[in-house]
Amino acid sequence: MKLDRDLVWSMLLAVAALGMGAWIVMNTHWVDEEIRDPAQGEAAKDRHYAIKRIVQRLGGTTQSPPNLDRLPPTNATLVLSSWNWDLLPERDKALRAWVESGGHLVSEQWKRPQWIPIERKNADDKAAKRPRVEPASAARAGGPLIALPRALDCHEVTETDSAPPTFGTRRGFRLCNGMQGIFLRSSQPPIWSLDGINGPSAFRVQMGHGAATVVLGPVSESQAVFEGDHALAFIAALDLQHRPEVWFVDTESRDPLLKLIWRQGMPAVLLGFALIALALWRGMGLEDLCERLLPVGRVQGTPGLQAPTTTLMRVA
Repeated sequence: MKLDRDLVWSMLLAVAALGMGAWIVMNTHWVDEEIRDPAQGEAAKDRHYAIKRIVQRLGGTTQSPPNLDRLPPTNATLVLSSWNWDLLPERDKALRAWVESGGHLVSEQWKRPQWIPIERKNADDKAAKRPRVEPASAARAGGPLIALPRALDCHEVTETDSAPPTFGTRRGFRLCNGMQGIFLRSSQPPIWSLDGINGPSAFRVQMGHGAATVVLGPVSESQAVFEGDHALAFIAALDLQHRPEVWFVDTESRDPLLKLIWRQGMPAVLLGFALIALALWRGMGLEDLCERLLPVGRVQGTPGLQAPTTTLMRVA
């Protein structure tokens, strides 16, 4: 029996397609993945929109000034997440004086003022100072221990025993900010902290009559506040039970320069325009200006032509 060449190629392609399909079925699997809808409206513009709504639901009040020209009352909490809040030198002094007078400042570690005595440390540096101990499982296997990839970059933290618990009973929080290899350290004892396996992930120290709290990672932003227990941990960091008024400063925005000049110095601007107009008037000369503005008394046209004259006659 003689097989057609086209038939042979068709059979080979069919077998290859079946083999590829079987390989895909055996080596892949389907999972459902939850995808959040993109933020809309005010939530798309305000990165702290979600945590503000949570604070309000819990009975607190929020304000969002565009800059630090005005500081909150000393019984309130200020969440500082602006990168350029200290463009003006006097801002730093005023903010420190506000904290020491009784205010509560909450900031991420890399956005904190330098006078807050809390610094970041890497867990690798801490572990390098301890003698290395070979795990027993690796010794039994006769080779190095292979680290498996983690499904989620999360870690557990608990409230310190040195302060009353925020929610009535001491509890733990699950943080998924990728900061389990970093911890906070201070030369001062904490008045509140969230302690992990390597060290604190949130740290509060007393400063004068006020306090400063430093947290690791952007746990308060809308994109991360619903991960793990970020919302609960940040509410605990705000000390909302004792300070129900919370101010959020995210940016350092100001009015355009021309608008600011007009609003703050309108009389001076108008006076300047008047002086300029007077100078131009005197520079051009009154006669020249009149010739430019008033009608000309002669006909402008072909040489030799004269303007008509008018004779007035008196009737007796």
